[in-house]
Amino acid sequence: MHAQQRSLRGWVLVGLLAGPFLTMVDSSIVNVGLPAIATSLHSSLRDVQWVATAYLLSLGLTLALVADGAKRWGSLRLYTVSLFGFTLLSGLSALAPSLPWLIAARVAQGLFGGPLVPLAMNMMFGGDGQTQKQMPAMAGMVLFLAPAIAPALGGVLIHWGGWPLIFLINVPVGILALVGVRHIPPELGGLPHAIVPRFDSAGFLGLAVALTAVTYGAVKGPQRGWWAVSVWPIWVGGLLLFIIYGWWARHRRHSIVDVSLMANGQAVLALILSALVSVVTFGVIFLVPVFMQAIQGRTPLVAGLTLLPQGLVTGCRRCDRESIAPPMGYPLHGSTRHGPLNGEHACSLCRYRDIARMGHGPVHYWARFCHRLGHSAAVKWPDGISSRGPYS
Repeated sequence: MHAQQRSLRGWVLVGLLAGPFLTMVDSSIVNVGLPAIATSLHSSLRDVQWVATAYLLSLGLTLALVADGAKRWGSLRLYTVSLFGFTLLSGLSALAPSLPWLIAARVAQGLFGGPLVPLAMNMMFGGDGQTQKQMPAMAGMVLFLAPAIAPALGGVLIHWGGWPLIFLINVPVGILALVGVRHIPPELGGLPHAIVPRFDSAGFLGLAVALTAVTYGAVKGPQRGWWAVSVWPIWVGGLLLFIIYGWWARHRRHSIVDVSLMANGQAVLALILSALVSVVTFGVIFLVPVFMQAIQGRTPLVAGLTLLPQGLVTGCRRCDRESIAPPMGYPLHGSTRHGPLNGEHACSLCRYRDIARMGHGPVHYWARFCHRLGHSAAVKWPDGISSRGPYS
C-alpha cells in the first residue's frame, strides 16, 4: 500500500486526474455558452439544449459498459483510448460548422468520456487485487474544483475568444493527461480477465433506446404537450422498454445493470431522491445562465461568475465539512459535521425555493417537493414560522 501511495505522484497523478477533471468540467461549462452557440449557429435555444443533454445522456449510457470493458481490455488500456477519443472529439466540437455536427460530436464525446471517472477512481484506489482506503488530498481538491470553476471558466473563455474555446481548452489538458498516462504503473492499470461473461448486447440496446426515448419525451413534452401525437408514443414506449428490461435482467445471470439491488428499499429510496435532486439541479444549472443572458441581457462572463460561489461552497463542504450559516437565517440542529444539514444542502434548499417560485411545470413541482422535504427533515424552525413551507 505504501508503494502504491508513492506511485500516485507527479505525472501519474496528472494522468489519473485530468480525465475525470475534463468530463466533470464539460458537464456544466457548456451551459454558459448555449446562447452564444445558438446565435453563432443560427439555431434556437430549444435545439441548442441538446448540446448539453446529448452529452450527459451518452455519458450516463457508457457507464453501464465500463465494468465489462475493463474486464475485456484492462482498465489502463480502456482509459487511454477513452482519453484520446475525448480529447480528439473536443477539438472536433470546436470546429463544428453546424448544430447537428456539434450535437453528434458531443454524443461521441460523452461516449468516450463516460469511462474516465470510474476507471481513474478504480486505478487510484488500487486497481485489481489491491486496495487504498484514502484518496490523495490533491485528487479531492482537483475533483472539487472541476464543477466549481466550470461555469466561471466558461464565461471567461467565451468573453476572450468565443464559444469554441470551451471545447478547445480540453485539447492541451488532454495531451498533458496522455503524457501522464504513459507513467502509470502496469499494476494499477489491471490486466484483462481470462474469462469474461458474454456481453448482454440485447439488454444494452434496449436500455439505450429506453433512455433516449424517455429523455426525448422529457424535452419535447413541455414544448409540444405531453399527449401530443409526436410525443407520447415515444416516452410511453421508453417506459415500457424499461419495464421489459427489468424483466429481462432478472432472468439473466450477467446483465448490464444488476436490478436485484432494487429489492433493497433503502437503495430504491436513495435512487429516487437522487433522481429528483438531479432533475432540479440540472434544471437550475441549465436555466440560470440562459435566463441571465437571454432575458436579463448579461454577458457570459457575468453568468458564469454568478454560479461560482455555489460551486465553491459545495466544494468547501466536501473538503472541510465545517459548519455553515443556514439559509435565510434559520437555525439548524447542530454543526454540519454532525447535523443533518450541511453546506451543500443549505445551498440546495435556497436553490429549490427560488426555482419553485418561477412558475408551474414538472421542474417547478420537483423543486417544491425537494424544498419542502429538505426543510422538514433538516431545519429547526423558530417559533411562529411554519415548517410546511410556502406551498402548503
